[in-house]
Amino acid sequence: LNKEDIRTRWQNGPVNPRGGLIDASDRPLLCLSVSSKGHDCVVGSADHAAYGFDPLCAVHEDDQKPKRTLYSKRSGHAEWVTAVAHLNDTNVLSAGMDGKLILWTGTRATELQSYGASISTLLVDANEPIALACAYDGASTLWRVNGHHDSTCIATLASGSSAPALCACWRNDLCLIGDRDGSISAYSTESCSLLGVWKEPCGHVVSLLATETDTSYISGSQDGCLRFWDQRISGKSPCIHTIEAHRSPRGAGAVGCLAEITGGNLIASAGADGHLRVWDTRNITAGAVRDYLCEAQPHCLAALGPMLISGDAKGNILCHDTLSSRSSCCWGLGANRGAVRALDARPDLLVAVGDDGNALV
Repeated sequence: LNKEDIRTRWQNGPVNPRGGLIDASDRPLLCLSVSSKGHDCVVGSADHAAYGFDPLCAVHEDDQKPKRTLYSKRSGHAEWVTAVAHLNDTNVLSAGMDGKLILWTGTRATELQSYGASISTLLVDANEPIALACAYDGASTLWRVNGHHDSTCIATLASGSSAPALCACWRNDLCLIGDRDGSISAYSTESCSLLGVWKEPCGHVVSLLATETDTSYISGSQDGCLRFWDQRISGKSPCIHTIEAHRSPRGAGAVGCLAEITGGNLIASAGADGHLRVWDTRNITAGAVRDYLCEAQPHCLAALGPMLISGDAKGNILCHDTLSSRSSCCWGLGANRGAVRALDARPDLLVAVGDDGNALV
């Protein structure tokens, strides 16, 4: 679908506002991953298990249970599941506070690695079966995941910092990892080498974005600022712009989420100050082109065509049309009895999970 078709489809909200409810756990759901074709969704829970279901079936049924549980007495995590990621339609990786990285096919598990520290971030390559796992001790590893008997650790990336890794992004062969000390470590995934450590006085780096329409990378920090980085600059700091995106005389709101709005040169930022702001990367210093005030802090963010979808601390999902000049949202849903922790938006599908242990489709 082109952006106008997506806009028309999403402006009025879901066909069934009640949606399909998956009662996965009595503990919070912290993360989710949906396969590329949309036939499989896996959610990670604070009860140490991950759960799988078909979201395309779930949307037409009421109050379901997951179709499979990724946990048993002999396999699975011993702590919270902090990240999940699909390698393809059948293979899923899960990472946990116990430091384990596990490959799942159906309910079959192979433990690839047990870290000394909790894993905070998990990314997979869009074109190859390669995964990046980042941990709270600053260590990061690259894995080639070919199957249960043929998966190998490509490299342990030389640490640019010993501080806990909080976020990461990946484009082509350049990977950036942001940490709690305010450093961004830049790695080549081709040579598995550290290219440099970028640092500005910003507090924690809590979000990173590699856009498809620009050569720069964007970071969001605890100090409420957006920073734009260009790795082609050598001999000085590659930070080319610093924007006080979520700062005011009343204080700063950490920039917890970033998203690229497809079909243009726009990005969106979500701050702890309760604002969603949209920026034109071609004229970033001109200020935000859209500014939406939410009732509660946004915890997660997704963009679909010109539509911006957010989940907040009060359990709401809000949809904003960035092509419209109005400041109010197009529609909203009460998606969770607690905070919405993660969501995935497709042209014909929306999945959200949160603190009440349910997934809404």
